[in-house]
Amino acid sequence: MFLINNNITDPWINLALEEYCLRNLDPTLDIIESKGIPSKKSSVKNISGYLKENLDIHGFRSKIIEGVAAAWGEMGEWKLSEKDWNRIHRMAAEKYQSWDWTFGQSPEFIIRHQFELNLHKVNTRIRVNRGLVTSIEPEDGEIEGTLISSLIEKPYHLIE
Repeated sequence: MFLINNNITDPWINLALEEYCLRNLDPTLDIIESKGIPSKKSSVKNISGYLKENLDIHGFRSKIIEGVAAAWGEMGEWKLSEKDWNRIHRMAAEKYQSWDWTFGQSPEFIIRHQFELNLHKVNTRIRVNRGLVTSIEPEDGEIEGTLISSLIEKPYHLIE
């Protein structure tokens, strides 16, 4: 077992680091499946209430590493080269910070949205698929057809 000494708290970099390690360590699918636990819906709780001592994120990380080492044996440290880190940062920027990752993978949904047009409030139902507006239906009042057509296929997060 290896430890990558990573004090980075940027979630995009950590996602890219995880993907990079999985690709380069080449784990077999059997290992991943055998250690997997089916998801179970439960409420999320703050873990600090369950700790015997008050720990910051670095102290908590140290305790996790100690626990893993106690259960699995001592871990070697995997040192990433500057080339590795450059690839990880590039992956974070190109993939995990992209519009497609943040919005484009979302499933279809319908949301009610209220616009203010000419000092009147208009309630609408907006259908969004993969982050793009696919239809807008006014629930009350009128919306000019050119306004609706100008918003179709636009990213939903830009019209909020």
